Amino acid sequence: AGQHFEKVMTRSGECQQRQAEGVQALRQRLEEDQEQKGALLAASLNQRMTRANQHNEAVAGKVLQHQEHMERSTAECRAVAPAERLALLSERLYEHFYVARPR
Repeated sequence: AGQHFEKVMTRSGECQQRQAEGVQALRQRLEEDQEQKGALLAASLNQRMTRANQHNEAVAGKVLQHQEHMERSTAECRAVAPAERLALLSERLYEHFYVARPR
């Protein structure tokens, strides 16, 4: 009976050892998978940030161009005498409402 008890205890210990090794291997695999997912996420995030920065720079350039255009237009408009500005505006309104959209 003593030998049987020792065999059972030995087998039980071996079974527990195998189970612990399996758990450890699973834990290690999960940690590696998590690290890989983290690296992919970081790479994806960096790529998105790069594209967003490029887009923001392009938009800032277009805004600057628009502001410069508006400043030039304003300066050109102010360079024209008020009476001539009124005449040009009247002419544009006439063309818009009566020439471009006939009734």
